[in-house]
Amino acid sequence: MITMTVLPHPAFGPLLQIDGLTRPALRLTLVEAQILSRALQAVAQGRAPHGTDEIFMSPMASDATFTGIVQDIGVQCPEQLLSWSEVEALAHQLQQAAVPHVPQEARDETPQA
Repeated sequence: MITMTVLPHPAFGPLLQIDGLTRPALRLTLVEAQILSRALQAVAQGRAPHGTDEIFMSPMASDATFTGIVQDIGVQCPEQLLSWSEVEALAHQLQQAAVPHVPQEARDETPQA
């Protein structure tokens, strides 16, 4: 089971901690959460560049890295295989968790996928 919690950080501001996806838990800045959300959406919806076989992120405030191996049936994450519907649900959860905390200026500057 994947759970998300917003935690305070003195230097980075709010962090999104994701448990159940990696060990140790993955901690993302809210902008990193939006980036990972877009990457997951792109591979799930077939919008990633042809031949994309991996999503990798080394977040600034985390001891864990995220590596998702793109497969025909979904994305293999370090702790579990996510089906395409689970990938899209995770992308949506990441986006919803991050957006309320990201200043409008940062949302406006982020390119649309």
